[in-house]
Amino acid sequence: MQLSAAVKRRHIGLQQLEAIAASTHGFLGPNKWPKLIQDEDAGDAMLVRSCSRLLECIELDGSVGQLLLQTVQAQQKLFHSGTAALVFLAGVWSRVALECLNRGITVLDIKTAMRKDWRCVWRYANNRL
Repeated sequence: MQLSAAVKRRHIGLQQLEAIAASTHGFLGPNKWPKLIQDEDAGDAMLVRSCSRLLECIELDGSVGQLLLQTVQAQQKLFHSGTAALVFLAGVWSRVALECLNRGITVLDIKTAMRKDWRCVWRYANNRL
């Protein structure tokens, strides 16, 4: 997706959120088989199979990563599941918002549309899978 320079500068948080979500989904895969993560600095290693655990293990710089981590931890604490879906949806919403911004749609119009009909995000996600 080609983004204008102004969109890239102004909406870096959406880009970061999309990148984290894509990386998380790509690393864990659809079956969530355990993956080995190694901390070369500390010499530690651990098996990770959940999205929440993966996000806890990697260094998330910046406010977007920290907000995502806190949201995922709250989801895990309250419901004990659904963190991968939550991160996936956050990534899809970010991608949709970036595409809309690139097409000149205002932030207010994007927020209004997503509040009224979140099914548009589902349709977009299903077309991308």
